Amino acid sequence: MYDDEAFISPRCFLCYNFFCTFAVIMILDVVRHKFAEALLMLLFLALSAMVAAMCVSALPEGVVANVAPMRPVLHSFAVNHHILAALIILPLFCSAALRLARATIRISLYPESTMAAIAIAAVVLLATTSSGEAFVLMIIAFLMCYSLGRLLGCFGPSMRVQRLFSAMLAIGCMPLIDSSLLAVVIVTPLLVIFVRRTLRESIISIVGVLLPLFAYSYIVWCLGGNFTTTVIAIWNDMLTPAYSNITTYITLPRMIFVAMLVVMQLSSSAIYISDRMSLGPGVRHAWSFLQLFFAALLLLAVLLPSASSALFVVATLPTIAMLPLLLMRVPAYLSTLLFFILLSCGYLIVILNIAA
Repeated sequence: MYDDEAFISPRCFLCYNFFCTFAVIMILDVVRHKFAEALLMLLFLALSAMVAAMCVSALPEGVVANVAPMRPVLHSFAVNHHILAALIILPLFCSAALRLARATIRISLYPESTMAAIAIAAVVLLATTSSGEAFVLMIIAFLMCYSLGRLLGCFGPSMRVQRLFSAMLAIGCMPLIDSSLLAVVIVTPLLVIFVRRTLRESIISIVGVLLPLFAYSYIVWCLGGNFTTTVIAIWNDMLTPAYSNITTYITLPRMIFVAMLVVMQLSSSAIYISDRMSLGPGVRHAWSFLQLFFAALLLLAVLLPSASSALFVVATLPTIAMLPLLLMRVPAYLSTLLFFILLSCGYLIVILNIAA
């Protein structure tokens, strides 16, 4: 006789999802997945993230102390409406993965077409957002994936102003949720200006990224507060090592996962350097931006005093768009093995979070 409670426990559900996902991998190499197979894997991993969010209690308020004005609101919602917050994670998870993967296909980021970015995005999102702050981290991950997808669209055959502006708006909203991401607001327009080097796009980038902070400060001023109070508070918090929750976020399996991403990313960059002349100029600009962006975010995650779990999540997301090139160039068995190791680490992180 089976023990009913053990049989339907969250860990059993996650293990079942893991083996189902592995079965999908074995149908074809992840690089050669059709859209239906990639979408099926995304749904399995999104359900796993939702179940993990239901089973892991939100961190106490004192652990996630943050001067970002939207952080207390979102955290209180996650605490008071735990099941609803977990259910909201499901569409955010799927939308974030699909938006970024769609952009890589639209601009032909790789020499051959592949759906691998969908599966890679799902695994990275599962491994990096599963924690006591899952709801907040998923919102930040969605904003970052949305922004990256729109920015990649700016490097396509035609430059559309609304893509760049909406991407910068998404970046500009992130410091209102986590103050350490103010550094991302500073770095992103500088990299866009360096890569694009046009006056119009420089102005659009700066205005777009500053507009959310300006709008919130204006609302505070209209309600009787000081116009610069919010920006100064976020700036000071960014320079203050005030995040005690980072020690609970950086676990050994998560560090192994991030180390694998970094090594695989360096390998992808090496392959790109050797094959870059086979790609068009717009695609080369996109690759330059992604590599510089990843390097800048990695340095911020290591050196910034207030580096938080949100900054670590944001730092890993640019690799989603670049790792398929590595998996396309290695033999099929090695590609499957690398992805299986990433998938195993992702599920191990989730199971350990539930067990903790």
